[in-house]
Order: sequence, then C-alpha cells, then structure tokens
Amino acid sequence: MIKCCVSCGQLFGGGAQRCPLCGEALLPTDDGPQVVDGRYLIEKELGRGGAGRVLLARDVPLRRKVALKVMAHHRPDRDTVRGFYREASALASVRSEHVAQVHSFGLSDEGCFFAMEFIAGSSLASVIDDHRRSSAFIPKHRGISVLRQVANGLAAVHAQGVIHRDVKPSNIVIERDTGRAVLVDFGIAIHSAESDQQDDDVLHGTPAYMAPEQIITDNGITALADVYALGCTAFELLTGQLPFKAESIQMLLAKQVSEPAPLVSSARPELGFLDAIIARSMAKEPSERFESAQAFASALDHALFTMTQDDLAEARAGIAAVARKPDVLGGAAVRVLVIDDDPVFGVFASRAVKAAFGNKPESVAVTVVRSGAEALAMESALPNLVLLDYHMPGMSGVEVLSVLRERPGGREMRVIVASGSAGAETLARFALLGVTEFVKKPVDFGIFVQRLKDIARINGWVRAPDETIMGQKRGA
Repeated sequence: MIKCCVSCGQLFGGGAQRCPLCGEALLPTDDGPQVVDGRYLIEKELGRGGAGRVLLARDVPLRRKVALKVMAHHRPDRDTVRGFYREASALASVRSEHVAQVHSFGLSDEGCFFAMEFIAGSSLASVIDDHRRSSAFIPKHRGISVLRQVANGLAAVHAQGVIHRDVKPSNIVIERDTGRAVLVDFGIAIHSAESDQQDDDVLHGTPAYMAPEQIITDNGITALADVYALGCTAFELLTGQLPFKAESIQMLLAKQVSEPAPLVSSARPELGFLDAIIARSMAKEPSERFESAQAFASALDHALFTMTQDDLAEARAGIAAVARKPDVLGGAAVRVLVIDDDPVFGVFASRAVKAAFGNKPESVAVTVVRSGAEALAMESALPNLVLLDYHMPGMSGVEVLSVLRERPGGREMRVIVASGSAGAETLARFALLGVTEFVKKPVDFGIFVQRLKDIARINGWVRAPDETIMGQKRGA
C-alpha cells in the first residue's frame, strides 16, 4: 500500500508508520490524497473532455507540478489506447520551449495516463475573448510575437514528422509571468507516415480552423494543414473575428474549401502590412502557402522587425531630447525599472522598492523613467522587475512591455502594473504578456512594500524576511 506523509507529502510503500525523512505519520492514500502511479499526488481537476481528464498533480519525488492527462475509459479498446499513446509520444518527441513537454507515460487504476509540463496561464482563446468583450484589439507587436512563437513551436513539431491537426487559440497557452506562448493538446496528432491511413468519413479538427484538404480528405495531408490553421488563428488573434462565419457547420466547411480568406486589413486597416503574409498562410492550395511553419515564422520575424522600426520612429525623435541616464541597473544584485509619467509615483515607487530590500544599495538598484521611449532607449541589461503604468502618453504600458518582452531576457522579467483603473479591461490587455500582478493607485506604502517583499522572496531575490522596515510611515 502506498502511504503519504502528512507533513512533507513524500510517498512510501511497505509497512512503515512514520516518515523516514521527517518522522511524521504516514497516511494510507486510500483515505488520503489520491495518488497515481505511486508518485503523482493529485491536487485538483483542471478540465475534462471526451478523451479524458486533465489533473493538476505534484510529482512528489522530483518536487514539481505536472499536468496529468488520464484516459476517460477504465477499459478502453486497443484503438483508444493507441491514440492516447500516440498523443504522448508525439509530444515526447518534440523539443521546443513553445510546445508542452511530456515527462512520462504509464498505466494506473483509472487507465492510461501521461504526465506533461504544467503551463500555468491563460488560453489564447480566453485572452481573445476578453479583448473582444472590451472592444479592444490585441497590440499588433504582441500579436505578431505570439504567432511567431507558435510558428516556431510548430516547426519543431513538424521536424519530428508530427502533424498537430488542431491548431487553434484554445490549444495555445500564454504562460503566467513570462508571456511564453505554448502549443498544447496533441489529442488528434498523427505522424506524417500515417497521414494516408485515416478514415475518410471522420473529420479531425475544428471547422473554424480546418484546412481545405482536411475537410475533403484526411488522406495524405501534410504539415501545411497546420500552417493554414495557424493562419486562421492569426486572423482571429489580430482582428478579434474568425475569418469565416456561417449559420451551420456544413456552410462553414464549404467556405473553408472554396471562399478566399478576407484580408486582415478589412477589419483592422493599420495591419495592411500583414495582408500578404496572412493571406499566403491561408491559401486554399497547399502549394501556394508558406513551404513550412519555419518559413511562416521567418515572415513574421521580418514583419515584426519592420513594424517595430516604423512604430518607434516617433519615440526615437523624443529620445534624442532625453538625457541618457547612467547605467545604474548593472551594478546591484536586483535591478528595478519604474516606468511612470507621474513623478510623484516615481519617487513613491523608488522608496518602496528600496525599503523592501532593507535600504541596502548593494541589494537593489532602481531607475525611474517617465515614458516608454526612455525605457526602450536604455542600453543597460534588462531589469529583474518592472513597475509599469498602463496609461502613459505616447506608447502605452502594453506597447512598451510588448517590445521589452522580445529582448534577450525579456521573459524572465517580473512585472507589476500600476493603474488608477486596474479593472477587467486592464487585466485582459496584460494577460497576453503573462502579467498577473496589479496594484491600484493610490497605493498604501506599507502594503506595497510587503507585496514587493513577497515577490522578492518568491523569485529568490532575498533569502529571508527583513523586518527592518516595519516602522516605515504609510501613505502614497
């Protein structure tokens, strides 16, 4: 019988009554937490579908969180097991930071399961829905960046001979804190060698994103079907609308097969520079699309570079009049950048950061700038922590952070957004950048300092609580 320590959570077999590590009581798992395969301690259910349940679990020996996908059927037939194993092996064969990784595959009392990387964050579909509800567009710089990341993930998938067949926003997760885009759910993936062995009578995929050749026949489809699906995803991400709409699935499928895709500029005129790229990815004939997901990613790379140069031209003009700040971010253990056009909040935030680190200059360096242009002009290493205002003249906080995230080390930055109106719209705007920390102005000094201390401990910037600031006066 597997037993679980009530204190440290380690799992043990045999007749022991006490944990050999900490001496606390061992609890039989039949009466305690559910354990899969003797090592995965179940915490909660994340979701379920026709293929099975996805559970959040803790890999006890390795002390990490995993997403555990457990087959829905206790006694599945051979084809179901093969399909489940195919999904696990498809993921396990790929090495990319933009594809969820599989750690193990096995059998349990509930049936087949596999453990995969747990991506804490929001689905791209929910991010798009949030923007749609607030009648806001996703910033073009960030939108292109997410698409490029997914295209690079698909390129790694295709390099292993795997075709995803269900690329869509709900199968893309934006990781909390980093903003990394990760492709998930390979439930109907196949190896390219199997693509001519599919059942012609069964549609595999989601109609709103399916390539024409997937609809006509699954036999002989190639990785270019995924390129088409990513093109449909791109259109929705950038415009908030599906490229094709219809009153029935049959009519929708007919449009996918025969109706030319609309241009993104028809819904968002400022994106005319992307028309040719997105249209090519959604060409009806596979031979007229980008020859690979990697070629699609390269085209997005070029568009991102060109757009950034054009959009920052005005900012550069303003930068010329701004005195360069000394490179103070480089000398301390932790670097903090405050970007806020309110000089009072800049001073307030700087004081709070220094107090949170015990007013030790060797521990933290704080730089305060009053515009996104100044932040982007800085030539020092990126900060560990950014305190960012949402509403600023010129570039908004979302636009500034979109650019900073793409620089080397940009995903490692932790970000706190300060806003006088940090409501649902603000949360939605920053979700695509992985930001989950918000403070609403005016901010209580003591509470803000404690929050900064908590973030510093979570990220390993300080080793133990520093109680020297408890007597600091309060007020913003």
